[in-house]
Amino acid sequence: MTVQRSSSRLLAPVCFLLWSCFSLYTHATPELLQAAESGDIAGVRAELANGADVNFTHPNHNPKYGYLVNTALEKAAGNGHADVVALLFAKGAKVRSDPWYGLYAATWAGQAGHDDVLSILLANTNPGKEELNDLFAPALISASRNGRTEAVTLLLEQGVSPDWHTPGDHFPRP
Repeated sequence: MTVQRSSSRLLAPVCFLLWSCFSLYTHATPELLQAAESGDIAGVRAELANGADVNFTHPNHNPKYGYLVNTALEKAAGNGHADVVALLFAKGAKVRSDPWYGLYAATWAGQAGHDDVLSILLANTNPGKEELNDLFAPALISASRNGRTEAVTLLLEQGVSPDWHTPGDHFPRP
């Protein structure tokens, strides 16, 4: 009985210490998202140097769009910050942080017509034919829906299929 009481007394300070360390570590990651979104490359470098996780995801529970995730790469790609996208890739950013939720960085870049970002994404992912369509066909759809002719041309020239649709015939449709 004495052993149980002393171990439970010790557990609370250990949990607090772990929580404190974790909260200090994760404190830097929302700032990474903000710096990437605004194109602040010095801020992105500083946050990564301070230990921010390059693939940190910030959930967005929006009933209109379902569960979306946002990463620094997705925010930078959607806002056309090619230099930040290149830096994030150099630091190990994943093209797709979550295989089930959110949109690919390429989708955000295609929607806004950021050809330079799409070129960086294509160069850094080096996908096979099927993976190419899974990663970049949603970008083709978004670009075509938003009248981004240059982005559509770039993606078609890279071999993205205009006939692609999501598995199970869910949205988006070409």
